[in-house]
Amino acid sequence: SALLSPGGEEFLRASNVSLRLNVSDECNVAIAGASVVLASVKDGGFTSCSPIAEEGGGVYNCSKNTTGFGTGWHNVSVNASKSNYNSLNYSLFQNKFWVETAPVLSAVKLNTSVYDSDDGATGGFSEAFNFTINVTDEDNDTITAKLWLSKNGGAWSLATTQVCSPCSNSQLYFTKSNFLSTDIDSWEYKWNATEDDVWNATTANYSFSVEKDD
Repeated sequence: SALLSPGGEEFLRASNVSLRLNVSDECNVAIAGASVVLASVKDGGFTSCSPIAEEGGGVYNCSKNTTGFGTGWHNVSVNASKSNYNSLNYSLFQNKFWVETAPVLSAVKLNTSVYDSDDGATGGFSEAFNFTINVTDEDNDTITAKLWLSKNGGAWSLATTQVCSPCSNSQLYFTKSNFLSTDIDSWEYKWNATEDDVWNATTANYSFSVEKDD
């Protein structure tokens, strides 16, 4: 038996992995009508895949959703059998796909200094505006989080770049204390986080206001 796929690819958790197998005898003759069991194996756990479809030409396939899978490398096990064939049996293919998770952003908050007795998101331009966010990445990747600001619906500008590694509900923060009187207006902010591959996360846009000093 030969595993056709996967072949070391990375999959975001909750996506589907296609398991495809070629079953043939010692003379490389394709075997139709075999009984095939496909499964993913990680850390002693065994997750079978069904239903198994026969494509023809000795090729069998199954699609497995990775919801609930642990992060990291997964092996693929194969057990193929058919009457009058002795050489099929069990095979284990090591490190055939990797389950990845995207960064998780939570606890987004903006508060201002309390010299005016109000630490809400709106404050005078001379106050310190404190932006915080919590970041988690189950794969322990290095996460780069960026804070973006937009004035009155205008273009987004980068306010700060923060990094955590590993990130386990890690709080990142930035204090902006250089607003000017010319910045009095309605504003929005958002965070986005990236890691070492294509998976990323972005928060919603949050509103705040820069006002005259009290």
